[in-house]
Amino acid sequence: ARLSRSDEYEADEYAAALMIKAGFGVTPQIELFHKLETLTGAVAGRPPAWLLSHPKTEERIAAIRALESRWQDA
Repeated sequence: ARLSRSDEYEADEYAAALMIKAGFGVTPQIELFHKLETLTGAVAGRPPAWLLSHPKTEERIAAIRALESRWQDA
């Protein structure tokens, strides 16, 4: 079954919370998305079919940065 984009954002938020709680911050998570984009986006400029149900990388990173900012201000 495909996960919806909102499910992906929820998973990203959970992962970010765990990364921050563990003391790593969100930088490794963001770097992972950049690496995945590089690895998967190189095929004719189109992502593979399995990524089409996922949010765009730049949108996911923006959401993670917003969460980090909100949590640091709290």
